Amino acid sequence: MRGACIASHTSVFNRWCSFCPLIRLSFGAYYGNFAIQKPAIQKPAFLSTMTHTILHVMLVHAMLVLATGIPTDRHLLFATMPSSGSPAVPQDFAFDCSAVERLPAQTNPTPTWDINLVELTVVDLGNGAYTLVDGEGDTRQKNEDGIAAPTSGGFIVTPAGIVVVETYLNYHTACQARNLIVQTAPPNVPIKFVVCTSAHLDHCSGNSVFVAEGVKFVQHQETFHLLSDADYLAGDKTFMMNALGYNAGIQETTPITADMVMLLAADSDLELTLGHDTVVAKYFGRAQTHGDLFVWHESSQTLFTGNPIIAAVGPSLPWFLDGNVHGGKQAMVNFKAFVQAQATPPQIVPGHGVISTAGASIATSYINYINELQDLTAEAIMANMSLTQA
Repeated sequence: MRGACIASHTSVFNRWCSFCPLIRLSFGAYYGNFAIQKPAIQKPAFLSTMTHTILHVMLVHAMLVLATGIPTDRHLLFATMPSSGSPAVPQDFAFDCSAVERLPAQTNPTPTWDINLVELTVVDLGNGAYTLVDGEGDTRQKNEDGIAAPTSGGFIVTPAGIVVVETYLNYHTACQARNLIVQTAPPNVPIKFVVCTSAHLDHCSGNSVFVAEGVKFVQHQETFHLLSDADYLAGDKTFMMNALGYNAGIQETTPITADMVMLLAADSDLELTLGHDTVVAKYFGRAQTHGDLFVWHESSQTLFTGNPIIAAVGPSLPWFLDGNVHGGKQAMVNFKAFVQAQATPPQIVPGHGVISTAGASIATSYINYINELQDLTAEAIMANMSLTQA
């Protein structure tokens, strides 16, 4: 029996094993290898049959009830057994988070949201999926009030490895995320993939915090090209500092290295296989940027959207900062079709907010907004209006 023959009943188990070696053989036949040494007796040939194995398990069950007075069943036995495997070995990350300190709150000027005050919270979405948001209640309130909220991301845990979605804006927040992921996931389950949904630095500045042997970074090829461009990085850092403060540790961050990037071609999806589970990096088209990725985990019915869906609760408008209207609308059409094709409404994790299952209605509101904006723009052009008049 794995572990210690039901840890809570170890002493009792030793008592029965001392007078009935057959019990040990029965546990071994039913549950596989276990830590307690089997007695040095020859196992009778008839014990190899399934019938006798079941009889032995029934005998053990009876002994448990007699010895402890506690009824048990197979589910309880499995639930109380520690999993087999080697002792936990921490993943060896290149970046030392212990040296990173929280920066003070910023007041001059007051940022759109202060990354220095972000305190990430883990929200369990079920079946191995989790989101990481800034104190869920505060983020929800900001979403409902139509106020910009800090970046949301998350991670997906499978027995074969972890997929991280977003690495945040500065080292302190990225280290928060990494520490929470390690604390939440089972021991010995390493991070395998890190997905950045776009080249915007509040989604990918912390990449270097996750560098370790065996970790692959997944990006759309356009995101990779942008993060390899020094002029783009300088411009986006300036943009972020103007919006989010000059004392937020933004300038110190560095992009990932090219040999750790898995390129995702345009107009295609990429399946990340982890044992019997699969996570898919999906491309619905050019939305907020040239290389927006959505991350789909079918087992938990969770879809991480990045910034094409800024918020999924409260007032929200499409924000095609580096994209275009036509591409953005088509991306929303594709997104809506995918959401509606699922048997149940997926859990939507937006780029800056709490989860929602209203993906289809959000997409509809975005599409309607774009259509009306296009119609009004066309009318203004036909009327020869100036930009001020329009």
